[in-house]
Amino acid sequence: MKKERFVFFCVVTVLGYVVINHTQGASEGSLGQDKMSEAKKLFLEGNIALSKERFADAHSIAERLIRDYAGDYQI
Repeated sequence: MKKERFVFFCVVTVLGYVVINHTQGASEGSLGQDKMSEAKKLFLEGNIALSKERFADAHSIAERLIRDYAGDYQI
């Protein structure tokens, strides 16, 4: 009987560990998507500012993109 309980607790522990790791990975993935959408938004705003000849605004947006997202190779 003790062996069955030990196996049961091992299974419960492993499943709990898997669930916790999965939920942490899912939340990290959504944070990455938020960062990508923010960078896309800034990039589009910079292009719009250039097309409307607002060069000072476009320059400040470009500096912000470089400062905040230079380490991300996807951006």
